[in-house]
This record gives sequence, structure tokens and C-alpha cells, in this order.
Amino acid sequence: MAIRVASVLSNAEQVHTKNQQVVPKGHIPVYVGEQANKMKRYVVPLSWIP
Repeated sequence: MAIRVASVLSNAEQVHTKNQQVVPKGHIPVYVGEQANKMKRYVVPLSWIP
């Protein structure tokens, strides 16, 4: 499965500016979905990332 990082980051920035939600220190927000208005947001601890 390929990940389009530039596309994902730009979509995540658009969603983040709309929501302006706080992410706890040591975590990263992950946005999953096809369209910006239907993306689901998950907050993942950095310790889960290898």
C-alpha cells in the first residue's frame, strides 16, 4: 500500500485548521479518509511508531 505523504499532509493541515484541536505532547494526529470533510481523526502516541 502506497502512501501519498504530500497529499495526506495538505489534507491534514486543512482539517486541523478547521478543528483547531489540541494534541497532547508525545502524540501525533492521524487523519484517515478520502475527503477532507469525511476524515476521521485519531491521536496516536509516538511510542507506537517504530
